[in-house]
Parts: sequence; C-alpha cells; structure tokens
Amino acid sequence: MSEDTQKLPIAKTFVVSSTLPKEDSPVVEEQRPIPGTNGTKTHTALVAARPVLPVEVATETTIATKQKSLSSKKLKNEQKKIMALHDRCRQLGNTLFWQKQIAAHCLGFTSAIKGEGKTFLAAMMARALAADSTRSVLLVECTWDQPQFHSLFKCAARPGLAELLRGECGVEEALHPVQHNLIVVTAGDGSHDAVKLLQLLRQRGLQNVFGSKYAGDLFILDLPAVLTTPYGVLAAELAETLCIVVRAGITSEMMIAEAHQQLKHLSVQGVLLNEVESKIPRWIRQLL
Repeated sequence: MSEDTQKLPIAKTFVVSSTLPKEDSPVVEEQRPIPGTNGTKTHTALVAARPVLPVEVATETTIATKQKSLSSKKLKNEQKKIMALHDRCRQLGNTLFWQKQIAAHCLGFTSAIKGEGKTFLAAMMARALAADSTRSVLLVECTWDQPQFHSLFKCAARPGLAELLRGECGVEEALHPVQHNLIVVTAGDGSHDAVKLLQLLRQRGLQNVFGSKYAGDLFILDLPAVLTTPYGVLAAELAETLCIVVRAGITSEMMIAEAHQQLKHLSVQGVLLNEVESKIPRWIRQLL
C-alpha cells in the first residue's frame, strides 16, 4: 500500500492492493501491434498474466462495527468501575447513617482545592443512600462559586438554596425530585452574598430551613473547597460529619495537612482517595 493511500480517510476510501505479479505467474499469448505499422501488423508476445488481486474495502459500515465493538468493551469496563464505586459509597453510607454509635443525619463532602471529584462522589453517595433508605435523601449544593447540579441532574438552576434562604420561594419550589427518595437542591443564585446566606443557614439550622416534613430525612452536602474558596470552612460547619476528597498526584501533602488544620474543630469522618481523573462520560454519570 502506498504512503499516499494510507494518508486518506479510511472511512471514505477504497483500499486496493498494488502488488506486482510474481515471477511464477502464468504466461499467456497476446497479440500486440508492430511498431511503425500503425497497427496493421501484429505479433504474438508472451506476457505474464496479471492475477486477479484481492480488493480490501473499508466502508463506513465495517468501521462503525469495529468501533461499536471497542466502545462496547470500554463501556462494560466503565460500568464495572461505576458498580465498584457505588458499592464503596453504599458501604460508607451504611457505616455513617445506619450504625447506632454514629447515626449521622448530615454528611458533607469537601476538599482542599477545586477539581478533586467531591461533587461526583456526593451525588454517588446520595444515590446509594436513596436506594437503601426508607426516608428521603436531600442532596444540597452549597457551592455558589461553581454550581454544577443543574447540568449534572438536568434540572432548573433556580430557584434553589439561595432563593429559599432569601425568602424568594417556598420549600417545595426549591426541591427537584430526580429519583425515588432522592431530592436535589441546587445552589441557586448566591455568588454575590454567599457568606450572608451561610450565616442565615447556620442561624436557622439546615433541617429547620426545609421544615418539619423533612426533619427526619438524610442530608448530603456538596461543600466548597476549603483552601480555594473564601467561605469553605464556614460552609463545612453545616455538616454533622465530613469526608475530605483528595485526588492522588494532584493535591500536595502540604495542602492536605493545611485543610485538616482548617477543619480540626469539626468532625472529619475520613479521607476519600480519588486516585485518577474520572473518564466516565457525563451521560453515564447521570445514570449512577
């Protein structure tokens, strides 16, 4: 195959072999014109018969079939990872919420810096709890600097927690049911008065804000990063107990130590090590 042919897009190209006849190819007779006779006279020439060469055709259909096979294997591997992660979250949830010696009602996910995967793990934990619980699970977004719930769960960005705290909407308007027993509360528009909103939330109490109807339910909080958000520590004080999400190879030991120091007066349940950057597509995350 020539180099020029190889550079063409395979999905749009018919690739033809250009192999020359072998020495042992069959010899046949062929009548050819004698030079200078204008084709009026011919002579018999012995020529090597060119064998019929196989033609390799790479169509869009065959390429799509191969890609589908590879994608299917990749998808199965990702689904195995998701199930393993789901089981770990379920194990942690059983430890924190169902054991009598702990029996927490509000768990917060935070991190030292941004981009460590805490939002994804908070959502995973909430889904696992909702599947096992007879009570409702409220997944509350407290990160007004970079809210993500509205895109992650395909729900309205507002009204959310900010509008609820300012009295601009009722409780039911701020709630977004996404599956059985799981209710999402988006951050809403609170980027300009985040500290004031947090103070209101602390004064009134998280469960009081949502009323007696949800007083006995479970709360999962997606909290801002401690070191890179001005109100990170203040928001962390909303939770009964905390999990710190750390991405291996990204967050330095010094940052982890500083985050622990900032949260030393709070109940930190443990550290969740997020080893690698997630390659799970967004549409799969929505099915978790």
